[in-house]
Amino acid sequence: LKDFKDVAVALNGRASFTPHFPIQDGMSFGCRTANGDNLCAFRCLNNGRYCVDDPQGAFEDVISGADIVAETLRRICIWSHYGQDG
Repeated sequence: LKDFKDVAVALNGRASFTPHFPIQDGMSFGCRTANGDNLCAFRCLNNGRYCVDDPQGAFEDVISGADIVAETLRRICIWSHYGQDG
């Protein structure tokens, strides 16, 4: 990060940053049925609506895809509230 400080100062507001997060729709991911059933409890939140692949590739492990979805949604909220305008 120390090296990035010089680059950020040199850019002087001529660049912007927008984070992107890897959340997928549960229907297209194959984890949500048409009636709203969550088929991938360890990958998804909100009855299969928001999904992420299990990072370790083993369900019920230490960190699940659902854990990543929860953290990602938290970060999206923080970015929406604090980060968009600098």
